[in-house]
Amino acid sequence: MSSSTNPTDHAADAADMARLCAGRSEALDATMERHQTRLLHWLIRLTGCEASAEDTAQDAFVRVFEKRHQFKPGAKFSNWLYTIAANLVRDAKRFQARHPHLSLESESSPGAGDALSNRLVESAADPAQACEVEERAVAVRRAIAALPEDLRIALTLAEYEDRSMADIAEITQSSIKAVESRLYRARKELRGSLAEWFKL
Repeated sequence: MSSSTNPTDHAADAADMARLCAGRSEALDATMERHQTRLLHWLIRLTGCEASAEDTAQDAFVRVFEKRHQFKPGAKFSNWLYTIAANLVRDAKRFQARHPHLSLESESSPGAGDALSNRLVESAADPAQACEVEERAVAVRRAIAALPEDLRIALTLAEYEDRSMADIAEITQSSIKAVESRLYRARKELRGSLAEWFKL
C-alpha cells in the first residue's frame, strides 16, 4: 500500500512548518491549501456528518498552529495532522457519550462511504438499479459507522486514504501489529454486516 503523501508535499510541509515556527503565520494558509480538502473528506467518511467534519478540520488546523513548536522536524506532517484530527474525533465522541442527545444527522451525508460503495457496486443502468445502488451505499455507510471507533479509523485510513501500515500506526499511536489486527477485524465485521448486499 502506498503513502498518500508525495515527496514534494513532504518538503513543502517541512518548509512551511519551519516558517510557521519562525513566526510566519501565513505559512499555515499554504499548509491548509495542500491538506484541508483531503482531511475533510476523510473526516466526513469517519464521522458520517459533514458539519461535524468541517468543524473538526478547522479545529485540527487551529491545533496545528497552537502546537506548532511540538512538531518534530523530519516527521511526516500529514501523519501529525491526522493524529490531531483523530484525537479530536475521539474527544468529541467521549463528550457526546457524557452528554447524549438525539442525532438529526443524515445518513446520506455527502462523501460518506462513497468510495467503498463505488468499488463494491456498478453504476446503475435504470431507476430500479439506481435505487438499489443507493440502498447499498447507505448499507455500507451504516456498516462503517457501526464499527468500533478504533476499527473505523484504521479502516478509513487504509481504504480511503491509501495509508501504509506504518502511517496508520503512527497516526493511531499504536503498533503495526495492532493496525493489522484492527483492519482484519473491521473487514471481518463488514463481511458479516454486508453479507446480504455483497459477496465479500
